[in-house]
Amino acid sequence: MTAWPVFAAEDTAGPIGSDVEYGAYLSQECKTCHRLDGEGQGIPSFLNLSAPDFVIAMNAFKTRQRQNQTMQMIAGRLSDEDIAALAAYFTQQVHFSDR
Repeated sequence: MTAWPVFAAEDTAGPIGSDVEYGAYLSQECKTCHRLDGEGQGIPSFLNLSAPDFVIAMNAFKTRQRQNQTMQMIAGRLSDEDIAALAAYFTQQVHFSDR
């Protein structure tokens, strides 16, 4: 069984114990395709995902329950801590729908 990061209902920044700065570092590869300005040309943005939804999506790619060879490869290299840090980082970014 996969260990899922812990979330608190009042924690809007992301998973408890996650490292936002580490998430920012890891996000460089993500932002190559998943742009923060919402202009993805067919590539979905993470900016409107909650931290739990981001973690669920990444774990679905990691366990190959969600289909996309590129994302399966990338998610497969990430630890649970890496995914939690990315979720914390991306949930702190300005959502383009909030502009």
